[in-house]
Amino acid sequence: MDLTSLLSSSNSEYEKYLKNVLYNKPTLKEAIEISKKLGVSLHPEYIFYFTELSPQRGIDVFNDLQTLYFDSKFNEFCFCIKTTHKKDFEILGVEHIWVEQIDGIDTIGFERESFFAFLTNCNCFDWMKLEMSVEEVSVDISHFLKYFKKLEELCRNNLSKTMLEIINMNSLIEIRDKGGAYIGARMGRPEKAKLRKLDGRPQGLFMIGNGKTVQIERRFGDDENSSDVIQNRMRNIIEAYEGGGVESEFRLFECTKCGEECIYRTCIYCGGETKSQYFNRYTGAKVSEDDELAVEYKRMNLELKPYVDKVRERLKLTQLPKLVKGIKGTANEHKTIEVLDKAFLREKYDLYVNKDGTIRYDMIEMGLTHFKAKEIGTSIEKLKELGYTHDYNGDELVDTEQIIEIFPQDVILPDCDEGFEEKASDIMIQIGQFIDELLEKVYLQEPFYNFKTKEDTIGHLLIGLAPHTSAGIVGRIIGYSKTQGCFSHPVWHAAQRRNLDGDENGVLLLLDGLLNGSREFLPNRRGSKTMDVSLVLTSHLYLDQIDDEVHGMDIVPFYPLEFYRACKEYAPPKSIKIEHVESRIGVGVDDLDKEYLGYKFTHDNFDLNDTILCSSYKTLPSMAEKLAGQLEIGRKIRAVDENKVGELVIDKHFMKDIKGNLRKFGMQSFRCTSCNTIFRRPPLNGRCTNCYSTSINFTIHEGSIKKYLQPSFEITKKFKIDPYLVESLELVNLRMEGVFGKDLEKQKNLAGFFGK
Repeated sequence: MDLTSLLSSSNSEYEKYLKNVLYNKPTLKEAIEISKKLGVSLHPEYIFYFTELSPQRGIDVFNDLQTLYFDSKFNEFCFCIKTTHKKDFEILGVEHIWVEQIDGIDTIGFERESFFAFLTNCNCFDWMKLEMSVEEVSVDISHFLKYFKKLEELCRNNLSKTMLEIINMNSLIEIRDKGGAYIGARMGRPEKAKLRKLDGRPQGLFMIGNGKTVQIERRFGDDENSSDVIQNRMRNIIEAYEGGGVESEFRLFECTKCGEECIYRTCIYCGGETKSQYFNRYTGAKVSEDDELAVEYKRMNLELKPYVDKVRERLKLTQLPKLVKGIKGTANEHKTIEVLDKAFLREKYDLYVNKDGTIRYDMIEMGLTHFKAKEIGTSIEKLKELGYTHDYNGDELVDTEQIIEIFPQDVILPDCDEGFEEKASDIMIQIGQFIDELLEKVYLQEPFYNFKTKEDTIGHLLIGLAPHTSAGIVGRIIGYSKTQGCFSHPVWHAAQRRNLDGDENGVLLLLDGLLNGSREFLPNRRGSKTMDVSLVLTSHLYLDQIDDEVHGMDIVPFYPLEFYRACKEYAPPKSIKIEHVESRIGVGVDDLDKEYLGYKFTHDNFDLNDTILCSSYKTLPSMAEKLAGQLEIGRKIRAVDENKVGELVIDKHFMKDIKGNLRKFGMQSFRCTSCNTIFRRPPLNGRCTNCYSTSINFTIHEGSIKKYLQPSFEITKKFKIDPYLVESLELVNLRMEGVFGKDLEKQKNLAGFFGK
């Protein structure tokens, strides 16, 4: 009979310790009683890391313990020893406090509960006869010392055995390996939850050109093509409007009703339909559609006044904003652009456009199969409206503390107060208001979302999409956590071809994707044309069509005893049959709930928001401080070799950055800071060929190349770095001195020269 049967039948007073092993733990006396009555090993809460010590070091530990004495000066730490092996007690995990050090010998005091557990591991149960009051001023501890003496002798006589074997040779209760197998880990990436903003932070896919605005004679002036170039480095549509227009490549249409040219599919002058025009790719002359050099765009000076005036009319703007940002140019096949109204509306709601015309919110992915209403801030009444009528045990949902199984396509978005970026709820509200005003004023339709509060967004659909895929999947918002992660069912993440190893996904409101997203906006390049955009949309998730990594996820309420026995023997994983997601594929022919619901979990947590919400990696401002923090952690963690950490930082990060930037320095282009014109080589006369300015600068600067050089040398001074890597760093430094020259040393006075 296993432990579960014993505790639940003849010893029902201990059954509570099986229900929630993380929170319900027996006292030390109860743990000893359970072990003696049932013949099982001591509870893991009260054992130590004996496998981490060799018998030789065990001799030192038990020899030092024979200096044990009782000191009534300390409230909690009454049992003290003098030792030269304090590190061994840290490795064992015996809680203690440092008292003092005299002549290189430490005095440490033990926390009572931890020390009594250690005595139990040493087969000494005499502590149970002691009074536990702090007022004790004298305790006969000679009966403790004989156990330490015996273990010291056992260590001397059994140097070929492990320390854990020696402890069990002396113990009436089995002591098991507390450490087990160790798994190394590293931080893949810090937490993230933020609105996506392209370079330059454009609010609309409308070309402003290469930082230039042209002063154009008005539409019915004497010379329609006369223009003067003025500066518009911010790519500000308003500045271009006030200046007259912009010079760039635009797709042109001709109105079938009034015959006017226009850059929209609908004529801004009469509202009629338009048809495409075709131009010679090189000369810009009009050609037929069949011409082999025909394209649907040409470079031109576009007057913005009629287009902005149309925006003012449709959006009923009494005053124009000061800054509405466009894009430098578009790389899509036909130079297709958005209507200007969208850029103005995004500016109003403080939103930014993505390359496909949508608004994207990016997050780190987090798997979750169960949640509590209190964790996501959604009321019981609202959850019932969404279909969550019962908790995972089948009881009616009445309390925010009840555990609920999440539906496969439901999503919990981040609403972190401690982050530096916009909350997901605020962005969803802003996007909803942007879409509603767009529907009402531009498309002359009724508003759809009507968002005013965070609660209004609950139940609405969105599209989840991974950066390197072209297939989105529909999800539903059911609440917001206080973290910086996107919580949803692992199968939903797997449907995006993500495997939860620190991956990132993005979401957009469904109507934003349907209304504003278009593949015509996408750059005409292989990667940009097919990745990070929802070219197809999955409305219903199918287990057999998702990333098969999630098929191996356990969905059992507990692991059987055979599982733990097999782990102890390092048996192959497949030798133990445990239910996985894979076993549910195809079972829901008559009832889909059998396939997608009824997944169990082995361990509960109190609150998913009860964690570090913003890591120090994000709060530390500079790379130097981040590096110092990383190396400091390396010093503190016994499993980490800080010297190796320093080597890896230099070899895998700093050195590659330095060499790469140094190589790019010799291949760089040059930029006119006045008009942003890029040159492969600077003009011989030193003047911009576009605006005749002399302000032509490097695009890669000396500081960006040298920024990691000094930190690298600092690491080599403080840590034991591979000499080969140090020499490689010195050679790179010589190369840089050859390019930029050697830094001049500051002149010292005589006192400074002699180090005074």
